[in-house]
Amino acid sequence: MAHTANDAVDVIDCTRGVFTHSIGGLPGVAGVLVDGARDLAFTSNRAEDTVSVFQPEAEDKIVKVGVGVHPNGLAFDSRRGTLLAANVGDPAVPGSFTLSVVAVDAKRLSGAIAVPGRTRWAIYDRGLDRFVVNM
Repeated sequence: MAHTANDAVDVIDCTRGVFTHSIGGLPGVAGVLVDGARDLAFTSNRAEDTVSVFQPEAEDKIVKVGVGVHPNGLAFDSRRGTLLAANVGDPAVPGSFTLSVVAVDAKRLSGAIAVPGRTRWAIYDRGLDRFVVNM
């Protein structure tokens, strides 16, 4: 669970219903996404314009990738290893409303897509084989 005010992700053991620990060093974390198929976790770190990629059992090996202005929603296509970050941007910065495409295996930004408005959340629809983003 993203704990934005604490720049951390709080880990909850849902089986026991207890807080176990925090993963810090995630400035302005806006969201966390877990992909069980690849055993990966991703965070959107709005305060530093990055996304994080790590394995839940290897929290000390977080890799951060620079993306667009203020990433928020995340969606992941595990078949292709593609992470999409919906960047809310900054209304005072022209052209800052974008989607960032991250090649997860390479842990690098592979592209940016300009969009006509402020994005918020994203999902990957496996049946349609498409990312869907709201603005």
